[in-house]
Amino acid sequence: PSEIGAGSDRLLAVALLLCALGLAWPGSGGLFGGALEPEVGGAGASALLALPALFLLVLSGRAPRVWGLSPYLAFVALCFASLRFFPPSDTLQADRATLILLAGLALALGGAALASGGRELFARGAVLVSVLLLLPALIDRAGRFAGVLENTGATSEAALPGAAIGAWIFATRRGAWRWIGASVAF
Repeated sequence: PSEIGAGSDRLLAVALLLCALGLAWPGSGGLFGGALEPEVGGAGASALLALPALFLLVLSGRAPRVWGLSPYLAFVALCFASLRFFPPSDTLQADRATLILLAGLALALGGAALASGGRELFARGAVLVSVLLLLPALIDRAGRFAGVLENTGATSEAALPGAAIGAWIFATRRGAWRWIGASVAF
């Protein structure tokens, strides 16, 4: 497989963060403020926001390291087999789950193709996305601290990967990023 250059590796990392940024954008510019069924729109937006990362991955010609993704790939195959052999009664929710599954697959393959520079940028970006999720929630007294996702559980779940990465940055790095990681993790 060909190697991704440092610039295109970082571009892939930014493209991988687009999905989370699009769904977590706070304020009136957010994608789902006041939507009747934000989870349905979020699934479609996730799939669309994952396309740039998939495009960059295909364009680079680099094959991702999929050995660690084997359980996820098996899960994807089982889900599609289940849809084929056991048609769902709620097709809207099945379509939503399929979109989320495909977006997750595209993002996992893109993440598996990142080199060290892209992984570092992705890690820092994930921490910043968690900050975007948590800061509005901390000052959102009227919404009962629900934040941009309008649900405290969903906000917490969405911020968890960045918080875990923040804890890792706190434990392994020095300087300002150490304290930014700690602020999200703790």
